[in-house]
Amino acid sequence: MSQVTAIYFIPAAPSAPALSSLVDRFIRAYDPIPSGLFQLHHRLFRSTPSSTTDKSPPALQHVLFLSHYPESAFVHIVGPKTAPNGAQSNAAAVGDPNGTIIAIPPQQMEPYSSLLNLKFGALWMYRMGSQLTGGTSYTVGDCTVRMGELREIRGQMLTRGTIICIQTAGKSEEDAAVKSETAGQEQQDFEAKQARVREIWSKFDVPNAKEFISSRDASKNDNPSFDEAQLWCEVLHLQK
Repeated sequence: MSQVTAIYFIPAAPSAPALSSLVDRFIRAYDPIPSGLFQLHHRLFRSTPSSTTDKSPPALQHVLFLSHYPESAFVHIVGPKTAPNGAQSNAAAVGDPNGTIIAIPPQQMEPYSSLLNLKFGALWMYRMGSQLTGGTSYTVGDCTVRMGELREIRGQMLTRGTIICIQTAGKSEEDAAVKSETAGQEQQDFEAKQARVREIWSKFDVPNAKEFISSRDASKNDNPSFDEAQLWCEVLHLQK
């Protein structure tokens, strides 16, 4: 079975619905099962120019923790430049056209961020940090819905908006034992999951929110969490 993740960002604005209002709409529509808290911590760095005349686009380095992957934090480096060497860990890495991502122990997230900021400042410039407040998660059938307020970590914890993530279930051990689907069947299943996610999102009744949705089936990968982490980094980069 394919897996689809969609993340919706609602920018902070006087007319934007409050998180409590969105939770109420969702509960009235689906009567979901609460499934715990949802936490997110993110740090964003950008590469420093090699000279005062260097006008090339910078590389970006994300350091991300998602509470539904409690054993990992993610370091994602993306950009046109060759990334400086700064991410060494005892975890696997995966090459990707959109960059490189590795997993590190979550307890190393803050020390690693401090190392970049204090010791690798000539290579990486700290841009911003953010985290979720009021984060909760719910189960609706074979989907998990996570939501919370995104706040910038500085001063008065500026609210940047509300994030809602809707994710279908991944491949189970039982699915792995079933005979492989044809390419056409896999595509139909993937598109059906995308439609299911968007159906749930429609109940929130928020026009013009930005959608970030899986463009490929993450369940086929050895590390499907990497695909989701990259999607989150795309969302969080655009909210800087």
